[in-house]
Amino acid sequence: MGTFVLDKQTDGQFYWKLNAANGQTLCMSEGYTTKQNAINGIESCRRNAPLRRHSRPNHRLSAATISANPKQ
Repeated sequence: MGTFVLDKQTDGQFYWKLNAANGQTLCMSEGYTTKQNAINGIESCRRNAPLRRHSRPNHRLSAATISANPKQ
């Protein structure tokens, strides 16, 4: 199952990335000025880009979870 990781970077913007179960980064977002906007971006990704396993193309993965960096 994939995991969304939300983090505030040194530029003051919030970014999210989607990690595979093995920790590999699958995609990374643009910078968002607020945490809520970044969360909205994650939700948009969930709605508009359903994930599929390569070995079973008709099998949908369950919804990815959000993991927030505690320093936010």
